[in-house]
Formats: sequence, C-alpha cells, structure tokens
Amino acid sequence: MVSTMKALKELSIIVGVCLIGEVISQLLPFSFPPAVLSMLLMLLLFFTPLLKPEKIESVATLMLGNMVLFFIPSGVQIVKYTDIIKDSWWKLVIICLVSLVITFFVTGTTVMLTIKLMKRRKSNGTN
Repeated sequence: MVSTMKALKELSIIVGVCLIGEVISQLLPFSFPPAVLSMLLMLLLFFTPLLKPEKIESVATLMLGNMVLFFIPSGVQIVKYTDIIKDSWWKLVIICLVSLVITFFVTGTTVMLTIKLMKRRKSNGTN
C-alpha cells in the first residue's frame, strides 16, 4: 500500500509536468497539444537524473489501471453531438478503418526492421 504523502508527491510531480506542458503550449507561436508536450517533458526528465520512473511508479500504475475513467468525458461529448455525427458517421468509420490499417502497417514494418537490425547487430558481434 502506498502512503498518502508518497502518493501526493508522485501525483504532484505528474500534475506539475502537465501544467508546465500547458504553459509551454500557450507560449508557443503555433498550436501544439499540451498533453503531447507534457509527455515529451516527462520523457526528457526520465533521461536526466532529475526524475527516475520509480519516483512516480505507484501513482502512474494506479492511473494506468483506471485509464477508462479518463475517456468518459470524451464519450459524453460524442453522445452530446449525435445530431451532428449522425449525418457523417460513415466518414468517421472510414477514417477509423484507414487509420487502423495504416497503424498496423507502420507498426508491423517498424517491428520487422527492428528485428532485422537486432539480428544484424547480433551477427556482427556488437552489443
């Protein structure tokens, strides 16, 4: 069980990085999603000695385990605008299917290239 103070500290780190991402997004001269900026900031922090993944592991695991709760507001918004969506639902289905196929193709290609590179590196005797 995680202590309350530890959980608050971990949550504060995550929320702080999100707030910094939001501020940076507002300061940029072009539009960029704050959530993506926050994830990039977190990744950069992980590569520095400032933050190790273990420092936020408990709260991050809890958030990942309950991720479905983060999608409820999006689902409510979709239901709220069904009158707009009902006229073009087939376009959304096509977009979803095309993006699914492209994602599968890119992921499969990336995995195959990674495996080839790992085999080549292993056969050359480098680690």
